Amino acid sequence: MESISCYVTTRHGPQNAAEAVGATAGCLEGEDEGTATATTTEESGGGGGEETTTTTEESGGSGESYTIGMVDSLTGSLAPYGERNTRGRELALAAINEAGIGSEGASLRISVEDDESTNQGGVNGAQKLVNQDGVPLLIGSVGSGVSIAIHDSVTNDAGVVQISQNSTSPELTSRPDLLRMSPSGAAKGQALANLVNDDGHDTVAVTWINNDYGTGLSDVFAETFESDLGGTVAYNEPHDQGQSSYSGILTEMASTDASAWVFITYANEYTVMVNEGFDQGYNTAVDYYGAESTVADSIIENTPAGSMDGMKGITESAPQDQENYQNFVSAFEENYDATPTVWSAYAYDADGLVGVRLRRRDRCGARHRGGRRVLRRGARVRRPRRDPSRG
Repeated sequence: MESISCYVTTRHGPQNAAEAVGATAGCLEGEDEGTATATTTEESGGGGGEETTTTTEESGGSGESYTIGMVDSLTGSLAPYGERNTRGRELALAAINEAGIGSEGASLRISVEDDESTNQGGVNGAQKLVNQDGVPLLIGSVGSGVSIAIHDSVTNDAGVVQISQNSTSPELTSRPDLLRMSPSGAAKGQALANLVNDDGHDTVAVTWINNDYGTGLSDVFAETFESDLGGTVAYNEPHDQGQSSYSGILTEMASTDASAWVFITYANEYTVMVNEGFDQGYNTAVDYYGAESTVADSIIENTPAGSMDGMKGITESAPQDQENYQNFVSAFEENYDATPTVWSAYAYDADGLVGVRLRRRDRCGARHRGGRRVLRRGARVRRPRRDPSRG
């Protein structure tokens, strides 16, 4: 699969991050790359026969610590993307705690809940973190619909700061208090439409996952392709998450005269579509295109050789020329023997930004609770202004 990078990471927050936590991956300036030595403990349980997984991560630091929450996709359709977040989080946590927070060198702890790649799973995890654990700040989540559900059902009314590490739906922009590290998908939808058009296609078929992510990106794509570029979207229909077969969708797409098929979906769903498309020979009859969520190692590992030959996709690109990002890549490769995606960098930066804010609030916004230092619920946390031009 050919990957097309459409734009670079955006900048948020203060520029003197080196003083507070060392380097961030792409959004904040700095020089210290840190070393990942995070330790993890997991416990399963919960009432009513349901199982929940809570992970608490801490690395280094003094005997006192701040605790924040994180909702991530550890299972389900978005698990491949949750895995890359885990690695970025581990590196950031180690760097933060190596530097220490505040004059007493307090450490940061992150309590993680699995959203199971569903809106309700995200709400359940956030409710536990906010209502039971009392975290004042929550990072989450991957899926745009999950992040929006958490905001609308939990964090907005609770006065808890929420920062999404990965969500890109333009719909998040309508909620000014819901912050995010990654750029809006509005530009991504436009870039995808231009890519398909530049390749000479004037008629396309689009299928999109039926949630806020799929709706937002497909709307921008269709508007750009038809209104701005003069093309035709012959098929533009949603599909549900977690189905065992999408042959009906593919048959409907094949009934059109589209020479290009656009898939706006997640790894598990796209894997099923690729396998079924290969069985029917669709992959040699039309050209495949996709957004960043159709790029994952698990897709390649679970589809036949040649089933995606020639496919093109777009994804956010990293600031390759920045020293702090280069340091992040070096640390990532040293610890994981793999090259990071920009999404790992966004997760790293979300935690790094928290470290910066905690450092600045240490003297007036913290109190002790059972050996921990906890930001007061309702303590004033300055929210970065969102640039309306970014969507």
